[in-house]
Formats: sequence, C-alpha cells, structure tokens
Amino acid sequence: MAERHGKVFVEFKDDIAIIRLIGGENRVDPVFINAFNNALKQVEGNVRVKALITIGEGKFYSNGLNLRWLSAQSLGAKLDFFTLLNKLFVRLLTFPMPTFAAINGHAFAAGMMIALCHDYRVMRQDRGWMCMNEVFNGMTFQVFMLNLLK
Repeated sequence: MAERHGKVFVEFKDDIAIIRLIGGENRVDPVFINAFNNALKQVEGNVRVKALITIGEGKFYSNGLNLRWLSAQSLGAKLDFFTLLNKLFVRLLTFPMPTFAAINGHAFAAGMMIALCHDYRVMRQDRGWMCMNEVFNGMTFQVFMLNLLK
C-alpha cells in the first residue's frame, strides 16, 4: 500500500516504511511539515512496520527552508512556523522505531537538521552536500538547533 501526502509519498515494503520526499528541492514550509507529519502518522498506524527510511529524489534530500515563503510572513507567523518545525524534529528524534535517512543528494540547513534527527544516516559519496549555510550568512541558530548540532 502506498499513499501520497502532497509532496511526500509513503510506501511499505514488507516491514519497512519508506517516506519519499518528492517535491523537487523539498523546501521546508508548513505544507511540507504537515505532509511529513501525515506520512509519519500513517507509518505509526501500521503495526507491521519495524523501521522507517526517508529519502528524497533527484539531486535533493531537502534544500532547507522555503525562504521565499518565510520572508513574506509576519513575526508571529515565523515564530509559529519554527515551533512547528521544532515539533517535527522532536517527533523524528523520538519516533517509536529505528529511523534511517537515505540522503540521496543535497541536505542544506533545515534539510540537514531533518536528516540529523534520524537514528542513522547514509549518504552517497558521489553526489550531494550537507551544509548549514546559516554559518556563512551570519544567521543565528535557535537554542534547540544548537543542541541538536552538538
């Protein structure tokens, strides 16, 4: 059985759940987070599943925040968004089964953080970078993100 949740696709192979990020660059915004959460809910609801794998497609696992969307938001909406994002991080960190990020390509910023929230990570050697470009842009990290990076 497979089901699409917007730009996120869930399939089951034997006792493994695979969440495919199928939105191109897989930019993180509320639509992406809600789709990811719906997929996680479907995985949790399948009692046969023993492990979860997430993977992007093409050259991106996730290219980070949807900055175009974020820059158009009010301060309150931005704070609400980062609360929603942190809840996704916590949900992945505490997911009730082993999680594996199969990093098929670039994983930047929030995309890298999502990958770090998995129990295990594997990445192609011939394609893709992991990067926290906030460092190069002089941006600050939330305390939660700093602790996760430690």
